Amino acid sequence: MDWSLEQYKNSNRIFHINGLSIINSFPGRNRLFESYSCRPWGFGTWKKSWELYKGTGPIKDPKDLFSLPIFTGAKLTDTFKNKWLDRFSRLKNGTDTYDLSWNYAAWVNNCCALAPRFTFTTNIGFDSRALHTRIKPVFLRFGVKFKTQKLNFYHGHVVPFPSYYDAYSDFVEWGVPGISKGSVRFFIQIYNLAKTVKRFVVSLYSLSKKTW
Repeated sequence: MDWSLEQYKNSNRIFHINGLSIINSFPGRNRLFESYSCRPWGFGTWKKSWELYKGTGPIKDPKDLFSLPIFTGAKLTDTFKNKWLDRFSRLKNGTDTYDLSWNYAAWVNNCCALAPRFTFTTNIGFDSRALHTRIKPVFLRFGVKFKTQKLNFYHGHVVPFPSYYDAYSDFVEWGVPGISKGSVRFFIQIYNLAKTVKRFVVSLYSLSKKTW
């Protein structure tokens, strides 16, 4: 986050630095990618972004969002549209949460988030004290393994959107029929099987150490 905040402090494109990623399992060499989703579960930003946020008016018709310049040339899936249309409709109807209006401000100002492939933060707010996050998502129910090794971003390639990363995160988070077909679904099944086998092997190893 520190590197990103310094690297993009003069950028008119990056609005927000994500700390959470739900695509740890996705293969690829790129460590950073641009994303439409400004995830609020641990993030970094600048004073200039807060100024833009404060200067952004209330949301009008959510359906008009997808004609904003930020989406010029993007092929948005129905899953993506339905997800955000639902979120911004709730915002317009009075949902008491700042993260949706924050994401709205990014799009209106033709900005995006910079996101990591690996998760560095998580959300622990899934209990009676939470306003909206009462049910813990599947992708957070088994704990998050944080990457502790030193990452060299200086030679890393940033993937611009629209990219397959956002479509993949939509699939993982929402599992909407129509996207859950084909190679992505197959990959997820193989990945989950591999995780199960790994847990089993680790359990056997731990048991053998205790036995000896």
